[in-house]
Order: sequence, then C-alpha cells, then structure tokens
Amino acid sequence: MKIKLENKPLIDEYIVALTTVERILWQEKMGRPPKYLENYNPGCFFETLFLVLFLIISYQISNGGIFFTLFCLSAPSSLFLIHYYQKEKETKLDIARSHTQYLITNKRIIFMVYQNETINIQSIPYDEIKRVYSSKLLGENANIYLLLHKPANFQTFKYWSQKPHEKIVMVQVEEHQNALNLIQEHIF
Repeated sequence: MKIKLENKPLIDEYIVALTTVERILWQEKMGRPPKYLENYNPGCFFETLFLVLFLIISYQISNGGIFFTLFCLSAPSSLFLIHYYQKEKETKLDIARSHTQYLITNKRIIFMVYQNETINIQSIPYDEIKRVYSSKLLGENANIYLLLHKPANFQTFKYWSQKPHEKIVMVQVEEHQNALNLIQEHIF
C-alpha cells in the first residue's frame, strides 16, 4: 500500500486498526547512521566541477580589474551554494528518516518506508523469513537483515545514498537486540 505524505493521518489510522487484529510487540523509527557507513558523497560532483572550472577560467583571464574582482567574489558564493545544496539534501534525508518506521506484530513485520514523498507500507509474514541477523553495532544502532525464502515485492533503501539494499533491511534500529529476539522467537 502506498500513501502520499499529505495523507499521513491514514497511517496512524492503519496502526490503530491493526491493533484490533494483531498485537504490536515492537515499534521503532529509523535511526540516523554515521556518514562513513556508505562512503558518504553528498552528490554535488557537478557543482564542485563547475566551481573548479570557473575558478581556473576566471584566474586565467584575470589581469586585475573586473575579472579579478569576479574571481574573488565567485569563490565564496560558489562554496556557499555547494554547502547549501548539501544541507538541503541532508534535510530531505532527515525527513525520510523521520517518516520511516518498523513494526513487529505477533504475525508479521511491517515496513513503512518513505521514498519520494510516498510512504510504502509492506509486510513480511514470519513464515517467509529464512534467516535474520544484525550488522555490527555502530554506536547504539544496528541494521537488521532479513533473508527470505522468495524475493520480496518491495525494497528498502540505504540512508545516505538512497540506493536500494540487496536484502530487506531494517535500517539503523536503536533497540536492535530486542527486535532481533522478537523476530527470531517467531521464525523458529
């Protein structure tokens, strides 16, 4: 089920309706992973390239006067624009993180994954899970990986790069050990 962000109250209604049929054992939002996890690249290669080319060209044609002034004024403004672009991208990622959450019920695991202003709600019953494990602990957070008997019909995404994971992943779960124990309890 896909829900647009402006219809977010429907998700709260979905959770309330779900509690009448299933018991929610655990609920958590995605944590914020460290930047080094995915070799963080803010994605401003072209902006940086433009800045370098502009600086080289401006320097080459500067003989003092107006061109030198343009050169001196363009460097800080270009650096500001690149910094602004990076901050804007991180703000969008934080919005995605705040809307992504995971639920473990007595019958299944429910993923509410935010991607492109849409919240995709998908679930995996315990009988479809072959194996579950977590990544190395990073601070207080860890990823929980689910190996399934057959491929899932949805994807989860890495936080910084927004590229899809190869497996179904609960990204940067804070109470990972509790969640891992609950899942393992139900699949065995």
